[in-house]
Amino acid sequence: DYKVTGVQTCALPICVTTRSGVQAQIQAVDNKTSPAGEKYTVGPVIDFIPTISTDGETVDLRMVSTLNYETSVAAK
Repeated sequence: DYKVTGVQTCALPICVTTRSGVQAQIQAVDNKTSPAGEKYTVGPVIDFIPTISTDGETVDLRMVSTLNYETSVAAK
C-alpha cells in the first residue's frame, strides 16, 4: 500500500473484459436529480477501445475520459 500526496484512490475492484475493437466503459459516478427533476451523473467516465494486432503481440488502446461535474447557477 502506498500514498501519493494530492492523489485520491478508491477501493473499487474494477475488471472489464471486452473483445478487440469493441468499446467498453468504466464509470465511477453519483446519480443526481436537478431541482427541475432532470437526472444526471457526476464523476469520471472512461471509454476505451482495445485493438489487438494481427500478430497478437501488441494492443492499441484508445481511451477518452470525461469528467461530469456540478456547477452552481447564479440566482436571477
